[in-house]
Amino acid sequence: MIIDITNIFNMSTLLSLRTDLRNEIKIDPNWKIWSDSVLNSAINRAYTRVQADWNFEWREHDANTTITTVSWTQEYSLTSNISDFIRIELVRYEWDDLFKTTKVALKRKFATFTSSIPIRYYIRWTVIGLDPTPNAAWTLDIDYKKKLTALSSDSDTIDFPDDFDLLIIKYASYLVWNTARWNRQTAQEKIQDYQDILNMLLWTYIQYDENDYQFLTARQRKVVRSDVLI
Repeated sequence: MIIDITNIFNMSTLLSLRTDLRNEIKIDPNWKIWSDSVLNSAINRAYTRVQADWNFEWREHDANTTITTVSWTQEYSLTSNISDFIRIELVRYEWDDLFKTTKVALKRKFATFTSSIPIRYYIRWTVIGLDPTPNAAWTLDIDYKKKLTALSSDSDTIDFPDDFDLLIIKYASYLVWNTARWNRQTAQEKIQDYQDILNMLLWTYIQYDENDYQFLTARQRKVVRSDVLI
């Protein structure tokens, strides 16, 4: 049984984050200095920064999709099938794991690409290629890390639980203050606050580690990848 944990946590909206950001910067309660669009931009940049600062390894980045192969077709567009992907974690063909390689390595090792059941895959820019080339229409099952969707309307919610709200607010506040017109010293204080909160979350945010079969903090997790060509 799979439990959707997104229903357990409170997810904040763009409106609530913007309200918190105005409370954080304090000097603009009547919106005379920074417009909603300026603050929305800062919030979205902060949202992306939080994702990138743990290399898109938060549990909210886990995603899965499938692609149906076409006989005698070796390469498939990732952008057409996975618009939000950051990187591929695992590829399975009809439930058998495929080994990761490169297109150049395949050209060096094999004279031609034959048609059969794939045992390897490679990523080249926004394309995934299979070797050998599939000889039938089967299911390609892909686990990947996704980039979380930016917030556009006030009712849009972030994918992180509300433990992350202050982290986003601190970095957005840093962006707002770190301009030519405003206080760079305050900006530095905000970025230090951000680093402190990030470090705390890395030690306390629990997620399941499939490599060790146990629940670990983000900081304790190990990332294991296979780049072996066989």
